[in-house]
Amino acid sequence: MESRKVIITWIAVTVAVMFALPFAVAGFASECSGMALCMILFHDFIR
Repeated sequence: MESRKVIITWIAVTVAVMFALPFAVAGFASECSGMALCMILFHDFIR
């Protein structure tokens, strides 16, 4: 019975992560895309 509870818990955690990850990535990307863009542009200028 314990193993079944563990499996259900892991499934719930996995589903929660799968739902949360796109939002986390989107927020992270929007914050970092500006910095990344600047880094790429400056890298081209520095070369």
